[in-house]
Amino acid sequence: MPARHLGLDVYLLRKAEAPDEKEFHQAFTLLLCISAAFLGGLCILSPVIASFVRISGVARLLMFLAVGIPFNLLALPAVIKLDRDLNFKQVAINELISQGSMYVVSVPLAFAGYGAWAPASGFLTQQVLLAALSYRSAGYRPSLHWDTHLIQKMLSYGLSYSTSIWVWQLRSLVNPLIVSRLAGVEAVGYVAVSIRFVEVLAFAKAATWRIAMATLAKMGGDRIRLRNSITEGMRLQAMAVGLPIGMFALSGPFLVSLGLGHNWVPALAVFPFIALSYLTNAMFNLHCSVLYLLEKNYQVTVFSTVHIILFAVARLCLYLCSDSAAMGGQNSLRC
Repeated sequence: MPARHLGLDVYLLRKAEAPDEKEFHQAFTLLLCISAAFLGGLCILSPVIASFVRISGVARLLMFLAVGIPFNLLALPAVIKLDRDLNFKQVAINELISQGSMYVVSVPLAFAGYGAWAPASGFLTQQVLLAALSYRSAGYRPSLHWDTHLIQKMLSYGLSYSTSIWVWQLRSLVNPLIVSRLAGVEAVGYVAVSIRFVEVLAFAKAATWRIAMATLAKMGGDRIRLRNSITEGMRLQAMAVGLPIGMFALSGPFLVSLGLGHNWVPALAVFPFIALSYLTNAMFNLHCSVLYLLEKNYQVTVFSTVHIILFAVARLCLYLCSDSAAMGGQNSLRC
């Protein structure tokens, strides 16, 4: 789940006993404060961002998009209520309807010549509709609440969770920082497209993580049941993620040529490596879920830190190897 929620969603979702209304109200109040901070910050900084990118109209567009932030964040308590009730069917319906509304609004506006305002309008419509549908489905009526002790408890867990996510997300810098240095801009594009292919094909990874948090939370601290659930979940993850990736690997050259053109076929050269990394990570996805349930956020942060350090070491090794290969090639040419 996104770290922009400061872990408040996971705090509510991981509890073995059902959170009371005061906890949901407190989460709503905190998210309202976070929304106000993001909204105000973007409105203040939008002229600065516009002058930096040197694109006319960006400031007004950013302020328009910023209106969607409160709806996106404040929908969280209602969505968590549905998740805790294992009412994933209704969650899926709400998200499908809201995403459909985005296209219903943005596509006609795009054909009418509204440019960037078309997808922006679709995005805002999606966020407003998703929040409305979530609150209506959950039957939740928010209220302001302020409990200093509860806030400290929620933020203590939430910030430790968010820290582990922020560290893990540093891996996204590998492509622009490492690949661009070693292989150039074109390679960055190929790797980015290949990563996107895998992310779409591995959609079950994110969905399973969300379901697992709600389901495993109801087992409390029963470690035997948790261990058995993880073991069975690893098999299901391998099938749910591996099968779509395997099918795409067989038909990828045809599909990429048909959809993107022959120029993007080289992206498939790195696809197996990226797919293998996602498949391996998916099989251990539930382990992280259980660690978060047991408030072992620090261990997850340590794992993420080691992961980034290994990336940095690999970058250094690849850089030295590439330099050595280049120097060897120059020496052979001289000979």
